[in-house]
Amino acid sequence: MSDPAQARLTELLAAGRVPGRLLYEAPGQAERWLAYHRAWAPAGRAASTLAALYDAAFEAAWSALDAGPVTCVGLGCGGGAKDARFFTLGPAGQPARYVAADASPELVSTALAAVAAARPDVTGHGVVFDLMAPPPRGELLGPGEHPRVVWSCLGILPNVDADHLLPLLARLARPRDAVLLSTNLSPAPYPDAVPRIVPQYDNDQARAWYQGALAALGAADARLTVGHRALTPSGAVWRVEATAEVAGQRLEIFHSDRYLPEAMPALFAQHGLTLEGAWVAEDREEGTYLLRVTDRPGPAASST
Repeated sequence: MSDPAQARLTELLAAGRVPGRLLYEAPGQAERWLAYHRAWAPAGRAASTLAALYDAAFEAAWSALDAGPVTCVGLGCGGGAKDARFFTLGPAGQPARYVAADASPELVSTALAAVAAARPDVTGHGVVFDLMAPPPRGELLGPGEHPRVVWSCLGILPNVDADHLLPLLARLARPRDAVLLSTNLSPAPYPDAVPRIVPQYDNDQARAWYQGALAALGAADARLTVGHRALTPSGAVWRVEATAEVAGQRLEIFHSDRYLPEAMPALFAQHGLTLEGAWVAEDREEGTYLLRVTDRPGPAASST
């Protein structure tokens, strides 16, 4: 291992976790993630049910926006399939712009292509960024006026601490903006839901994705473990986590937090987001939400 690579791994071991962007940045990681997503995305009836949840949230967001040009920012856009669906449900002929933002150039390109195929009239650009240290609102949106903005943050909350992601959305959004958020939920408290949820993160495709990140760090031979633990005494919030033992130290590679549906409204309110609509799957494993930032008086409302 080269000295810079050794120094990087030593730094990550000191922090105890791999930054989320490193799961996507290394060569082949975007493809591994897409393969994992294809293999474990809900199929059949479940897929139809989830599609209906997203459609309901997307239609509500379009209805909540004033007429005129719309900018949709896909924060952690992934492959862009859901953002593409959002645009197909918008009013025909309404000027629209798409910002695909993710840690991986490959995912940004894939998302831009997906939206262009669904709505060729939508203009767009990509932003490669670190969700833990994102650029200001103006840099994400790009030049020009953006009177109507939708912040699409779909499927990111489980993998990024709520104490970071929700305040970030509250800072980026303005009271007239719409925030679309989806998250994996827990059908029951911890540990009752473990047998139903954990296999989604402990399988061949998921492990190939985790191991790809370890290989990029020069730790391909590290022992990988997928575990779980409660984050609250009641078990209303709990975590699945993939960790590796490297040089005798524990390194978190990935985590997914699960929330009881009943916990979500208070969580949003705690971080300055007002819940305007909620759509929860019948199996209580996924929810989509329409949010607005709580109106902030004074200069904070116009800051960038």
